[in-house]
Amino acid sequence: MFNPKYTVKLGEKEEVIGVDFLQAYAAKYKLDRYANGRFSWFFVLQMFMYHKMFDIEPYMIVDAIKELEGCTEVNLIKKETQFKRKPLKGLWHKHYFSARFLMKNIVVHHGQSGIKRLIAKHWDGKSEISDEQLSNIIDDFGINAFQERSNKGNLTGEWIVFAKYNDENYYLSLGEHSGCDRKLYEMIVSTCTPQFKFLSTILEQS
Repeated sequence: MFNPKYTVKLGEKEEVIGVDFLQAYAAKYKLDRYANGRFSWFFVLQMFMYHKMFDIEPYMIVDAIKELEGCTEVNLIKKETQFKRKPLKGLWHKHYFSARFLMKNIVVHHGQSGIKRLIAKHWDGKSEISDEQLSNIIDDFGINAFQERSNKGNLTGEWIVFAKYNDENYYLSLGEHSGCDRKLYEMIVSTCTPQFKFLSTILEQS
């Protein structure tokens, strides 16, 4: 059995985290219920560290996995897509949502000149703006934009990176839009390939 140990820094302290801890952590958030034997230990470590460092709740990541596994009737997050370019070509990614990505979703929803159009919808720019008009602008900018985006299943955030093998999903790593694809690839090769031998074939073909 692949039994890694990871040294992580939490504040001023360094801690060694092993499989027993990661197994219990995965069970706590029911990851083993939805993807038993199909998540890397490194993936669980990242869930733990993202919670500690960025306050991203693990259950938000698990919610995206539930969508991928067909375990929910409501799909709020953008559909998964395959990486088309090397070095990640052959792998897949699915966004997960967290409250820290709320403003990003609102900005993307409105686009470059969406705010101007939104204001023009409620106010002619000539008369003094009323409290009701201002309230409608605020509602459309925030609450309604978020609701519309979620109703269409278009919520976005950072990534869950996974592989498809024998018609099943194997969850490998968490990724970021601003991250380096090469570093993410090397991380997956070094931390996930020893656990899932079939990965080498998928990555070689890319």
